[in-house]
Amino acid sequence: MNDLLAACTRRLPDALALLKQLVALESPSTDKAAVDRCSAFTEAKFRELGLATHRIPSATAGDQLIADWPGDGRSGRVLALLHLDTVWPIGTLERM
Repeated sequence: MNDLLAACTRRLPDALALLKQLVALESPSTDKAAVDRCSAFTEAKFRELGLATHRIPSATAGDQLIADWPGDGRSGRVLALLHLDTVWPIGTLERM
């Protein structure tokens, strides 16, 4: 457990920087283009980690993003459910 805590602590600055980038993207739920931009950013980050990605297009809402870790299938799978909308209208961060 201490090893896990140490590893997470070392990565905390990078995790916070990534979170700041994601929040700054501003992706209101009803703005498909904005949610898709956030999804594209997230997709690029997943690909940097070596995940295979593909999207399921949506005509009216942000596209669904699927990321799959390559492997032989023996190590199990992880399901991460994310929502990529930041809810508030674009420009809210400027006013905060």
